[in-house]
Amino acid sequence: MARPKHKDRPTWVALGQLVRISLAPSALADALLGAWIGCAGAPSTAAIAVPMGASLAVYLGGLALNDVVDREEDQKARPERPLPSGAISPAFARFVAYGLLLGGPALAATVSPRAALVYLLLAAVAATYDLAGRGPWRGPSLLALARGGNVAAAAVVAADAGSRLSPAEALAAALPVCLAYGAYVFAVSRLGRMEDDLTREPGQRPRAPLKLAALLLALGPLAALAQGDAIGGAGLAAAIGALALALTGAAALWRASERPDDWSRADVVRAMGLCLRRLLVFTAAAGLASGAALGAPLGGLAVAFAILLGYPISTSLRRRFPPS
Repeated sequence: MARPKHKDRPTWVALGQLVRISLAPSALADALLGAWIGCAGAPSTAAIAVPMGASLAVYLGGLALNDVVDREEDQKARPERPLPSGAISPAFARFVAYGLLLGGPALAATVSPRAALVYLLLAAVAATYDLAGRGPWRGPSLLALARGGNVAAAAVVAADAGSRLSPAEALAAALPVCLAYGAYVFAVSRLGRMEDDLTREPGQRPRAPLKLAALLLALGPLAALAQGDAIGGAGLAAAIGALALALTGAAALWRASERPDDWSRADVVRAMGLCLRRLLVFTAAAGLASGAALGAPLGGLAVAFAILLGYPISTSLRRRFPPS
């Protein structure tokens, strides 16, 4: 299929904007956390690389499909986006979206048929969110399922690629942190719905989901400790470090929720930015806690450091590839 051209924008730039490539570090962080848990602290190259590649493909495909679905709305609200601006044709955007959504399961199939099925289910959740995820409760629920499922899928496939854990054991190990992470994403998504509600001003409504997000960020990553038994020594230090990182990230959210006056939509947008940037804090803290639980605190520290590198990478990419 021939790629469309646009006089104001190279095709590769428009493509990066279509898939919102600046958000990629967040999806990679989910997968790295899940793969680390699924490897039980003893990762192999395939056990890390395949889930990260498959997760990234499904995530970017879902974002591209979102632009296809929202094309008419973006024509009014975001005319500079690749589709309404004409930088990319709808046919090419659909080709990219569905190609990536199916490419993730295809990559996972190099591990096993079960791995392909896991990522096919994840792709189905992402597509359902794009095609039928409108609504104040259904949308946040599907998004929470997709992000928590991204961690769980990576854990299962990493175990299938080579681990002392079976895929079922890896899923059980990842489930507590997946549920906590999904709950955080749900709270943040509920906050975001208030930004899109044009029927009334936000008022004081954003305070509740923002407080919930702060509490979930403060304590949710510690769910990763459920993998281990007694934790001491360096593991205890890693667990305390995970708590400190999570509390630091949650403090700004709690302070933002305490504003006494009514909120504007611009206030909600700023709060959403705070919450979204802390997705990496959540997964990094969970990586630290998981390292403590697995008896591999240095490995957990390396995972957390790799995840937090997503901050400067994402910030750099946003200059040319805005996330919205």
